[in-house]
Amino acid sequence: MFLYVEFWRANKAWLSLTTEKRAQYVASLGPQIEALMAQGGIEILGWGENSKETAKRASYDYFGLYRLSGADKVAALEAAIQESGWYDYFDQVNAGGPASAPPDLLRALVTL
Repeated sequence: MFLYVEFWRANKAWLSLTTEKRAQYVASLGPQIEALMAQGGIEILGWGENSKETAKRASYDYFGLYRLSGADKVAALEAAIQESGWYDYFDQVNAGGPASAPPDLLRALVTL
């Protein structure tokens, strides 16, 4: 199992669009997301707005958290995002990798 986190914020291209153009783009994402989910192995755990009160807050306004069954599904997610034109409108960074149990990861930190 892989975990994947996206952090994003609107860029100038998005902010320069009319509300109508933004709505059209957002509407186009629905079928793309449905098609991606239909492949199986990709679960959206949630999307959210990054709270201003978050300690050591990342400098991005929104986030998405996913659980994926394998590296092939990570690649499929990344390809779908790229193909959707998302990066034309949003500055984004990602974090992801195989999920670990906390004790296992803490042990790995000791051996760095």
